[in-house]
Amino acid sequence: MWTKELPTEPGWYWFYGHKYGDEHKEYGIVKVFEISNGVAHTIDGQFMFMSDGHDGHFAKVEPPSKPLPPPEEGNG
Repeated sequence: MWTKELPTEPGWYWFYGHKYGDEHKEYGIVKVFEISNGVAHTIDGQFMFMSDGHDGHFAKVEPPSKPLPPPEEGNG
C-alpha cells in the first residue's frame, strides 16, 4: 500500500514522512495532476519538489464506495 516512489498518476495521495526537511514525521495530502509535460505535485497548497527535503511514503487515497449522507440541518 505505501511506497517511497513519487506518484505519477493523477489523483490524491497520502504522504507520511518528513515534509520540507523537518525532523518529525507527519501526514499530508498530495494532489497529483497533469500538466503539459507530465504531472505536478502539490502539498500544503504549494508545489511539491523532492529537492525541498520531502522524504516519506505515499499511498493512494481510496474514496468511499458510496457518498456520505448529507449533513443534518442545524449541524453547521
